[in-house]
Amino acid sequence: MAQARFESCAGDYQNQMVALRVRILRPLGPNTWCVVDGDLDLDQAGTDTPCLGKAAPLPRTFSFSNITDARRRTVVVRDQSGHCDGVHRSSRYEVSYRDVQAGTLRSILDVTTHESEYKSPFPPVKESSATIALSGSYPRVIMVKQRVICRAVEPDEPKPDEPCRPSRRRTRYVFVDGRYVAR
Repeated sequence: MAQARFESCAGDYQNQMVALRVRILRPLGPNTWCVVDGDLDLDQAGTDTPCLGKAAPLPRTFSFSNITDARRRTVVVRDQSGHCDGVHRSSRYEVSYRDVQAGTLRSILDVTTHESEYKSPFPPVKESSATIALSGSYPRVIMVKQRVICRAVEPDEPKPDEPCRPSRRRTRYVFVDGRYVAR
């Protein structure tokens, strides 16, 4: 993987932009590489940052994990976004697993690990979160535990657009035909 990061208008919060240019390289032989098709690039405004949770220094980070095969590594993409300006605030964190298949980088599973919106000074009425666990042999089974937490609305607080329903759910994903599907 080769990546370059560019920042424009650094220090100018309202106009700052972060640009990531990322390429996956596949070895063809000694000192010879091929660029794999697939888009991991990102352009994100400096104001597009989460208000809740622990934000990473970059809007998109990468790691590798053996998920589909013991010898091949899958790209794990972690994205974060949100808005912290004015009264309306939001946070969103996502994890995406991407695998090289037939010379192209393909998404094999996307999970939103945290999401909330609120109007300051009131805390979020609804927060969704998820945890991811890998188990079994290859290809790995992925267990996603999702939870929605609801908070009572204060009398002087604006009512949410849609009602919040607390819930807990476990979803088991298995690898079928080149991507993870719920079972």
